[in-house]
Amino acid sequence: MDGDVAVGVKRGSDELNMYSSSPNSMTANGSDSKKQRLDESPPSRVLHIRKLPNEVSETEVIALGLPFGKVTNILMLKGKNQGDEDNDGDPDSENIDSEEEDAFADRKDPLLNIDHEAPEYLSPAPPPPDIQAPGASAQPTITKAAAARARRAATAKQKSADISEPRWMNRENEDELPRQFPFCPRRTPGPQLDPQKDYSPKELFQLFFTRKVLNTLCANTNKNIRRKRIEGLKTALVEVNPEIMLKFISLVIYLGLVKPSAMRDLWRKDRLHCHPFPASVMPGWKFEAIMSFLHMSDPEEDSTNDQLKGTPDYDALFRIKPLQDQILEACKAYYHPFQQMAIDERMVAMKGHHSMKQYMKDKPTKWGFKLFVLADSRNGYTWNFSVYQGKAIAASGNGLSFDSVVNLIHVPLLGTGYHIYVDNFYTSATLFRHLYSMNYAACGTVREARFGYPRSKVNSLPENAERGDMRWIRDDRLLFVKWKDMRDISMCSTIHKAHSGQTVQRRVRNRDGSWGRRAVPVPDAVLDYNCYMGGVDLSDALIKYYTVTQKTMRWYRKFFLHFVDIAIVNSFTIQKELAKVRNKTPLSQKSFREKLCLELAGCGGNTHSDADPQSACSQTPPEPRPKTPEAFLELGTEEAAITMVNYYTAVTPQVRNTPVFIQYSNHKELKTDSALNQRAQAVLQAVSAVQDGSSPSSDPGVLDLAPPPSPVLRIIIDNMFYPVTLDVLQQIFSKFGTVMKIITFTKNNQFQALLQFSDPVNAQQAKLSLDGQNIYNSCCTLRIDFSKLVNLNVKYNNDKSRDYTRPDLPAGDGDSSNKDHSLLGTPSGALASYSSGGGYSSSLSLSQGGGAISPLSAAAAAAAAAGRVALSGSSASGVLLASNLNDEMVTPQSLFTLFGVYGDVQRVKILYNKKDCALIQLSDGNQAQLAMSHLNGQKVFGKVMRVTLSKHQTVALPREGLDDQLLTKDFSGSPLHRFKKPGSKNFQNIYPPSATLHLSNIRDGVGEDDLRLLFSNSGGVVKAFKFFQDRKMSLIQMSSVEEAIQALMELHNYDMGGNHHLKVSFSKSTI
Repeated sequence: MDGDVAVGVKRGSDELNMYSSSPNSMTANGSDSKKQRLDESPPSRVLHIRKLPNEVSETEVIALGLPFGKVTNILMLKGKNQGDEDNDGDPDSENIDSEEEDAFADRKDPLLNIDHEAPEYLSPAPPPPDIQAPGASAQPTITKAAAARARRAATAKQKSADISEPRWMNRENEDELPRQFPFCPRRTPGPQLDPQKDYSPKELFQLFFTRKVLNTLCANTNKNIRRKRIEGLKTALVEVNPEIMLKFISLVIYLGLVKPSAMRDLWRKDRLHCHPFPASVMPGWKFEAIMSFLHMSDPEEDSTNDQLKGTPDYDALFRIKPLQDQILEACKAYYHPFQQMAIDERMVAMKGHHSMKQYMKDKPTKWGFKLFVLADSRNGYTWNFSVYQGKAIAASGNGLSFDSVVNLIHVPLLGTGYHIYVDNFYTSATLFRHLYSMNYAACGTVREARFGYPRSKVNSLPENAERGDMRWIRDDRLLFVKWKDMRDISMCSTIHKAHSGQTVQRRVRNRDGSWGRRAVPVPDAVLDYNCYMGGVDLSDALIKYYTVTQKTMRWYRKFFLHFVDIAIVNSFTIQKELAKVRNKTPLSQKSFREKLCLELAGCGGNTHSDADPQSACSQTPPEPRPKTPEAFLELGTEEAAITMVNYYTAVTPQVRNTPVFIQYSNHKELKTDSALNQRAQAVLQAVSAVQDGSSPSSDPGVLDLAPPPSPVLRIIIDNMFYPVTLDVLQQIFSKFGTVMKIITFTKNNQFQALLQFSDPVNAQQAKLSLDGQNIYNSCCTLRIDFSKLVNLNVKYNNDKSRDYTRPDLPAGDGDSSNKDHSLLGTPSGALASYSSGGGYSSSLSLSQGGGAISPLSAAAAAAAAAGRVALSGSSASGVLLASNLNDEMVTPQSLFTLFGVYGDVQRVKILYNKKDCALIQLSDGNQAQLAMSHLNGQKVFGKVMRVTLSKHQTVALPREGLDDQLLTKDFSGSPLHRFKKPGSKNFQNIYPPSATLHLSNIRDGVGEDDLRLLFSNSGGVVKAFKFFQDRKMSLIQMSSVEEAIQALMELHNYDMGGNHHLKVSFSKSTI
């Protein structure tokens, strides 16, 4: 996009061009739109925010700017995946999308007034006064004497300039930070894959060795086999297919893991060498034959190319080109580097004779083929590389080091704003100035003999300088700095300032001869160079740990094995980056290679080698992801915008736990007159009213806004699947301010509440944040509006009303609400995911699977609601329909006992024509919902029971004498109701079905053996038993939940004699 500063990172694939255009500098054909560089955009009070989450709200975007000043305007732009729904049926929708994409390509802000009138031509600049303008009158001819005088004057001027050499500055002289390019990658840095998908090692590896690569390898290898057969070579190997090639690569990886002294030892069967894995994959002779005949290029075309030796058309890399090109394409397609990258050499070991073989004394591998590699400094990912073919005339005329760097950097693929780190082989003033013209910054060590290095000796670093002393010279964009450590270090950078006060610890000798550690000043360029230059070295180290390289007779097979190493290490790196996104522990490289080895051999994981992963078989880069939402935020002053951008440069801004980009916009103000932006303007007016302490405007032409803020909110709970209590509401809304009073009631069959804050601002914030959110996952939706009341009058402190400022209020008649209300605690399904940083989740719940709150929390909430809130005024249906019952075993009494665990069952009716279904009527709708939430899906008498709410309000009793089969029974007067007594402890002991049962009211003299025998006779197996101290209660554990349910239905209220009836319920404990 546009701007000078871009911060934050998010997964995605939006593409950005390297140039920006100003609306006022466009020509009629747009050819001059690229003349204005991105870095020329000055600070603006309009900020462009990109990479927002799809469901982001205006409030969350405004929250980013509120800490820095007043937000005066906002414009929200939907992502393409959202806009598609709005454009259905609109014939111009495609044109709208394409215009927006063109705006992105031209580096313009996609505002509603994006199409600006451009002048038909640009006025030419007037010629300098000392230059003849075309068409002017001719000037007199300059004589030879005048020319000689001019030459002498120029020579004297040059000598005078040479005398005044530039001066080296020291640490006390202040340097200015050079202008920083905004980091605008073409795609979002990181893996270009679905971060939520779990990729296997084989799938990641086949991003590089795709089906097309395997087919090419097999086709050329088979051609080589046939050619050798024609030449008279006898071999049992007929042909190779992709499955065999994958198994061959599996064994190549296995060789790197076990590193045998001789390859044939892997197939030996003696006690010293016993490796069953290789023989299970393929015979040893077959592996050696494939290695011998392996060919990456067409053998017939090889012969044609060999005939061109000595001519400019000869390609020395022809035998590796097919595989090299496809590996390079995959390296660039499936990963995008982060801002810091390093360029360095890499050696592929080779001791044979070849014209391309090089010697590098400073490398661990001194003889071999030399590669120039561009790697991500963050993780060592190899993004691009080229093979050095020997001395040649450079195309640019600037030398090998210049061309090797420029050829590795692909601006159309990468984007702009990258920092390139190189060593002294590459660093030159010419290269760094060229990179700067491409909007790339660079840093590296430099050789003082290089052209462009300052030759001045004025105040240069003395030979006897102290450790930590430094000198620096700035030549326009280039900073040259010399620093004294153990030796003199020379650096060149277009990224850093000379010194910012940073230090490093060094071991130095004190004056008394002892050794100690001292803080030594260090240039910023040295610190960052040490931090980011090791990208290629890290990649080399990862390859060396388990390299698959082995001795071969042919040079091109060395490259094949190195390409396998690159594919494995890059796949491993992608796996690590994806694991970071998902907050999972990544595999170690050894584990990754081991698992990959097994999967390629067909011994584990994804063994379907004939079907590549969806994104791995394509040799073209993946399709761009849908555009993410964007926003333009206008602050009150430019200073506030600068403060905001500077702050978010150091602190990554996040919305809903997703990093976003923030940068300056080319526009100086927002013009949002379109009706499409009404909602954003309405939210902005409401937030502005909160900031100013005034009432928001309610202009009906913009949006039907809420009434003027009041400290009292009216809350309606829709889809109340689980009961909501005062404690739950207080816990949720107290995050926004002090909750003073709450009153709950039922109106129009809906649970409602009035909640009073101490400040109207807190009420406004709570409404903006919580309206439309869910208390529990997918249920209990909050509908919030301002009440006409400005103060609540609370008379009682109970479970229907509470005044937190007056704890002395009475509880009211017959209410037990003064008991401890800490039963709910912090429900795991309650509003626990609110982020103070402005990130609100779309569902304010922390569900524990299946989209429901944890059973324990639901039971606790339901117990509080059923026991104290009671909602007795609710006319919601308390009738449940239980289906898929075992009609041979189920009776009205057994259903009464089971459903009676969660409420007082009034009537039970088994349907006459469908005896596997029954209607169960409980006292109220809350008890019915509680029973449904716990019993739906439980296995009863061998069948999974389904429980839903019934359309009936009551269960009708049959006429007297008509129910011959006793399918209907009235339990309204039963003494076995658990919850008829207010304040009973049964309200606190409601738990979901479990294998452990709680037994109470046990008669004296009844022992463990008696109870074990009793429950064993019910058809179950007793796994464990435990008495409590008074032996009046105990726990008994059955082998399954189904057996526990059956035992409860049969033995609850079992007559033990002596007027003792056994009480059975589900327990939360285990034995």
